[in-house]
Amino acid sequence: MIFLFTKSLTLRITLAILLPILILGGIIYFSVSTTLSDFAQNQIQTDMISESRRIYNICNTNFDNLLLSRMADDPGAVIIKKARTLEQIEDYFSQEGHMGFVLDRNNNEIIFQTEVPGDAHTLSILAKPAVIPISKTIDHKEYFVFATDFSPWKWQFVIIRDAQVYSKLINKIKLLQLLTIGSFVMIAVLLIFFVTRSIHGPSRAIISSIERQKRPEYKGVDVFEYLSNTIAGMMDTIRLTEEKYSLVVENTSLIVWELDASYRFTFVSKNILKVLGYTYTEILGEKHSRLTHEDDTTALEQIFADIARTLKPVDAFVHKAHDKEGNTVIFETTALPCLDEAGNFCGYRGISQNITDKVVAQREKQQAQEIAAEQAKQALVGEVAGKMAHDFNNILGVIMGTSELALDQCKEAETKDALQIIFDQTIRGKNLTKNLVAFAKDQEPRHEYFNVNSVIELVLNLMKKDLAGISVNTDLIDNAPLLLADPGMIEHSLVNLIQNSIHALGLKSNPQISIKTRFSEDEFFIEVYDNGCGIPENHLGDIFTPSFTLKGSKDITGSYKSGIKGTGYGMSNIKKYIQQHKGSISIDSKFGEYTRVVLTLPLIKQELTAPEMEKIRDIVFFSGKRILIVEDEISISRVQHHMLSQPPCLHEVQIAVNGRHAIELFKENSFDLISLDFILPGDLNGMDVYLHIRKKNTTIPILFLSGNLEFLESIKNLKENDPYIDHLSKPCQNTEYIVTVNKLLVSITKGVRPAQLTKNINNFRQGM
Repeated sequence: MIFLFTKSLTLRITLAILLPILILGGIIYFSVSTTLSDFAQNQIQTDMISESRRIYNICNTNFDNLLLSRMADDPGAVIIKKARTLEQIEDYFSQEGHMGFVLDRNNNEIIFQTEVPGDAHTLSILAKPAVIPISKTIDHKEYFVFATDFSPWKWQFVIIRDAQVYSKLINKIKLLQLLTIGSFVMIAVLLIFFVTRSIHGPSRAIISSIERQKRPEYKGVDVFEYLSNTIAGMMDTIRLTEEKYSLVVENTSLIVWELDASYRFTFVSKNILKVLGYTYTEILGEKHSRLTHEDDTTALEQIFADIARTLKPVDAFVHKAHDKEGNTVIFETTALPCLDEAGNFCGYRGISQNITDKVVAQREKQQAQEIAAEQAKQALVGEVAGKMAHDFNNILGVIMGTSELALDQCKEAETKDALQIIFDQTIRGKNLTKNLVAFAKDQEPRHEYFNVNSVIELVLNLMKKDLAGISVNTDLIDNAPLLLADPGMIEHSLVNLIQNSIHALGLKSNPQISIKTRFSEDEFFIEVYDNGCGIPENHLGDIFTPSFTLKGSKDITGSYKSGIKGTGYGMSNIKKYIQQHKGSISIDSKFGEYTRVVLTLPLIKQELTAPEMEKIRDIVFFSGKRILIVEDEISISRVQHHMLSQPPCLHEVQIAVNGRHAIELFKENSFDLISLDFILPGDLNGMDVYLHIRKKNTTIPILFLSGNLEFLESIKNLKENDPYIDHLSKPCQNTEYIVTVNKLLVSITKGVRPAQLTKNINNFRQGM
């Protein structure tokens, strides 16, 4: 028998195939059975979840209506709404023929119930809200029980379904299992027949060929050893070729990829991890839309459609993608069609290059050019406005004074009306020149700590006459922290906002203005609200445009009183002031009803908080250094001095209030670091001080601080040539200032742990 087995090639092949087929068949049958069972369970689960969601939606809709009606706090309204909800649930159960009940968990009471098997309270405990239905046998019958909570009212609704409803589905699954077994047996028989017929002849031909070459006769399993060795050699060749290809691909900055016809990745080079943060296995099989930026999805699919239609490549098209962290990455891609052996289209192949840095550099260059052009324009306007404002205001002063005197002495009504028009227009001309000069002038904020609430009260007192007849409500938060900002700019912004509100309320019968202040850990908020005419939605994006106004001749909606005119520079000035403080301005308005403006400003504390102190302790490696602060704004220099001279820094600090003073102190003392403001009073600015210091010392770290646009552009080129400088924009957070000072000290200090410091600084910034 053993001899027959070794001599019969067909028998060996049959047994070699049959055994793994039997094992595989068992695995497949188990998998199919499990899958079908899971399918049935999922079908039941989906069915009951769908029913549960319908009931939930009934409750949720009524609850939302209650909230929208603003009667959620009215117990009577709530009871009525709950009763109405129960009626709708009862109608739904009746129409669908379902069994179930609703339990009020507030008092553990059944508030609605159909005919159900067993005790409702017991079923409620059994069917606590779960992801899948629970099977329960009651009176020798099987039921499915599913529960869902509606948390706003603390209701639990339970649905009960007779298992007989799903009997057809279960019978179909059993039939499919039998068909699977039968199909597998048929396939196994055909496979054995086909393989034995296919292998037996070629195997004998190989043996005959070997014997004709007068080589040793191959018998039995030796033939397969020969074939195995041949195939192994081929696989080694393929492996070596693939390794060479991978070596080339993985060491380039380009991403090589392939997609099938349905846009799914069939290949992507592993250096995608460096560019987008995804591993090879995370992307394989995914659609390209997982990476594509939503702005470019349609355009990219159109490009792929054109490639599939024309079978021609598309070269160097630019598109955006998302990396794993959600950041935008810009690619330049070349794509071409993939064809199968028959020449039919089957997918796409391409190369993508990350050009984000290149595009960002181009944008920064363009922005710098635009800023420079805008500054040049504003400088020209400012120069002209400055020269004209003095003479023009003198003329207006003469006209205003003369018309005001004439008004007091005039007795004729018609002439008096004409004089009043002249006087009003001179006031408008004065405001126009004031706002025009404020807009054009590139003035850096003069920071100091002040109480915002006091400024608001001062502005309201100054505008008391204009606010006559208007109900003004203030909600100014007590114990508000002092704000580091330019009080003049904030005051000017508030005057413009309140003046706009006064104009908007001109035709209202119950005019109201409310002003609120509040703050968070890092920001201070000022809100000005009025119930005036509002802003048309199509003009919300225009209100910050210089010279844009909806008043006077532009009032096509008749929203303002006759004679109300605007300069068009008020809101643009406010935006400019707030942005100079690293803040933001938001507007919410509904035409004909209200306008709400919120100013958001960064909150810079006068000293470090306890959590900030704890974080800084982990990264500060230096103390006892000599530091020169060059800053003319006393409020800022006082805070910087306090932070650097107190624990955990404990540096020795001196302050210079102008450029001359800084040069004198630098000449007389030895310092380890200079903290230098760019805009300084007198004939020497920060750049003059920097150039003087660099003539004497080329390695002392210098930290520039400024919000000046001209400086922010020039510092980029300066940092490329000087590794011992850094900069922060005013105003900056205290912790950011401490971290940057410490980082600069590292740059010239040997024997410290720069790698560990960098790690700690990064961890600190992530926690900010």
